[in-house]
Amino acid sequence: MPPLSALIAAAGLAPAYAAWLVLEWRRGRNRGSPAEGARLRPLIGRYALAFAFPFALLLIVLAQWQAGEPPSIGPANALEKVAAYRQHASDFDLLFVGDSRAYCAMHPERLDPLLGVRSLNLAHWAHWFPTQYPQMQHILEAAPPETLVVWSVGYQNFRPVHASVGTAYPIGRSNEARYLSWGFSPESLRENLAEYGDFDWAERFERGRPSFTLGDWLDLPGRLRARLDRWSERRIAAWRPARAGLDPAGREQRVRRLLEQALEEVRRDPAVRQSEVRTENDGGRLTSLAVVRAGGGYERIELDPDFFRMKQREHAAELARAAEDEPKEFEPDPAYWNNFAGVLDLFAGQPVRLIVNEMAEAPYTALSPERRARFERFMASRVRPFVESRGFPYVRVPWETFTDEDYFDYNHLNRRGIEKFTPLLAEALRPYTLQAEDRRGQGTRDKGSSFSSRSVMYEAWDSLRCDREKQDRCEPRRARGKPTKVFIRIPPCPPCPPHGIGHCG
Repeated sequence: MPPLSALIAAAGLAPAYAAWLVLEWRRGRNRGSPAEGARLRPLIGRYALAFAFPFALLLIVLAQWQAGEPPSIGPANALEKVAAYRQHASDFDLLFVGDSRAYCAMHPERLDPLLGVRSLNLAHWAHWFPTQYPQMQHILEAAPPETLVVWSVGYQNFRPVHASVGTAYPIGRSNEARYLSWGFSPESLRENLAEYGDFDWAERFERGRPSFTLGDWLDLPGRLRARLDRWSERRIAAWRPARAGLDPAGREQRVRRLLEQALEEVRRDPAVRQSEVRTENDGGRLTSLAVVRAGGGYERIELDPDFFRMKQREHAAELARAAEDEPKEFEPDPAYWNNFAGVLDLFAGQPVRLIVNEMAEAPYTALSPERRARFERFMASRVRPFVESRGFPYVRVPWETFTDEDYFDYNHLNRRGIEKFTPLLAEALRPYTLQAEDRRGQGTRDKGSSFSSRSVMYEAWDSLRCDREKQDRCEPRRARGKPTKVFIRIPPCPPCPPHGIGHCG
């Protein structure tokens, strides 16, 4: 498919050409009148200029957009992660599935040495119950027997985040009737079905697919507006004069020093390559470092903790206003509860073992002990008994010991939170990993192969993101001293929280 800029240029020239044809036709009808023909001739140029100018301006804006937008890091969506996993399913015996909370919390490089497993994080941004169900279907098709799947859920998953179920993973038309029976509306599925249609693995990953789909076109105005906002923020920040004397308590020097330390640690980490590291800014203000590791986990390293605590306080005030009319008890959305039950039914009787893991948000989001108790009651009295009644294990770490400083926004763990969470999760999962190992009869296998088997995932993501129909949208990057190509695509993402910190999901 031609690049987007070529399509826009063609769209701008086509109306001008059509206007020229119309005017020529009108002039032909008036050939008997030379004066009329002379009068129409200048109008052709005016029509062409009227159509060409706005589109030329749009092309200039798009050029600035593409030049100023930092490249995305990690896989573009959960689909690319599962496709890569299916190529190397036998290399892994533990999988983490869920939304962005699991994406940020689960780090195989940290967990594998504690559990003696080979794990992989398949979670992603904005990946909620509706898009998790088909992902589970595809995992079950490829996972070897006795593979453990840790599914992370929280009370937030039982309510819709947006009217649409999102496009983090293709639902597929074969599942459409099932979703309607669960209670989802046709409108909530429309965006996903328009994006992927009747999804087929061979069609998507063997023959390729257009780099700009119908869903991208429908979402173009919102994406363009968001990118223009970010571009204008960067340009405004670039014009601000440096005022070192007004830097509060040497903030800039402190942040730069922390950045250098974090980058040095990342450079020494064998699970990270340079193209999967990016600094995060807010209005030109450097705030953190984002890292995607070979095991599929996303880590945010705070460089300016005061900034994140300030944003959390602002968000707490917004939550307090929105929570005034909440019911006294948390009730799940019926469609999402049926979706949840459907995933459990999917694993019933399967040789792949499901473990449900409870996740929690930053303490400040609860607003009060009473409100927090409301959410905990729902998980303890409704969700956990329901899971265990189906014969599946349910694990929970002591979330009461976590503070706001363990999150870089409202529900995503930062590096400090990850370091606290990892040993607690390992302790909760250990009985089940030992049972699975006993059933596999592999108690003496070589644990040293863990990272070597997982490091292929970077290359698998690259090959999936750089198929032959997307070469015009790839750009060279450097990984471990040799150039590779990584497909740059920022998928449509629902609006983030009002305070603008963190990511969607």
